[in-house]
Amino acid sequence: MAISSLIRKFYEKNPDFPLRKSLRALYWCWRESPGRLYRNFRPVNSTRPLRCNPAAQTEIHTLTCHKHVFMYITAIKSLLRFVADIAVVVHDDGSLTPEDIAIIERHIDGIKVIRRRDADEIVGKLLASYPKTMRYRSEVINSLELTDHALLAGKERLIISNSDTLFLQRPDELLRWIADDDCSVLCVYEEAPVQQAEFLTRVGSWFPPHLTFALVCLRKDLVEPAGMEETISRFNQTDSPWFIGQNTLPVLLGNKVSASDLKFLDQQLYQASAEFSDGAVFRHYWTSIARLRPQYFADAAKVIAELKSAVE
Repeated sequence: MAISSLIRKFYEKNPDFPLRKSLRALYWCWRESPGRLYRNFRPVNSTRPLRCNPAAQTEIHTLTCHKHVFMYITAIKSLLRFVADIAVVVHDDGSLTPEDIAIIERHIDGIKVIRRRDADEIVGKLLASYPKTMRYRSEVINSLELTDHALLAGKERLIISNSDTLFLQRPDELLRWIADDDCSVLCVYEEAPVQQAEFLTRVGSWFPPHLTFALVCLRKDLVEPAGMEETISRFNQTDSPWFIGQNTLPVLLGNKVSASDLKFLDQQLYQASAEFSDGAVFRHYWTSIARLRPQYFADAAKVIAELKSAVE
């Protein structure tokens, strides 16, 4: 029986027993602990290495951290089992250990790991004339998804993705974008990214308010420091810092591409709105939402089993 059910049944029989809130808080602390996330993805460590192509014309960039190492490996392998002709770049948020990096490099042959200290030095020079963007980058950890993925990309064609994602089936439309040298912007659709609609309306952008960093395909030259600086200067104190990057990118894209060059992926196949239905090709699991985790763990276990069976 689940711990939560035990707690509930105990208090049904003993309604006057104290500490109910404290016990529930302890339970949720355990349930949402980084260690539990780490353990659920650790079985990927027993899967064979997969190869990427550092010379490919498209790079996929992901920001990750120590507690998400095996989550990230599961995510990127879920894609690499369908395509090897892609360069893979992972960005250290500052918490990756030498052991973490060794594990990542062992699992993904040819991967490029960008350490935070190296990124700080390079991007610091690139943003020296853009103080608002530099301050944002230094204060908000997920800012690197906006600044570093584009500024440190070695190729013109770029895919941005998150660690808490999985490709459950062959993503044919994404693979066509990679193979066809497509110059359009391809996005996974999120129903209502936090504060995005309000901000886009405020700044007068035509871009649809449905962009998320869970999966975006674009050209590197669409994201430049001057555009970041101008857009970031338009945020105010009511805007959550955590969503500044995600809400800046659609403005930058809207300034440089037309509606005909933008495509959102099929919402039923590419699921990124915290609602899951059958037939998914791709899912973004929102690790901050506890109710999605059972499905996430089940999907990850299935992907890991498929990775193992591929060599049997």
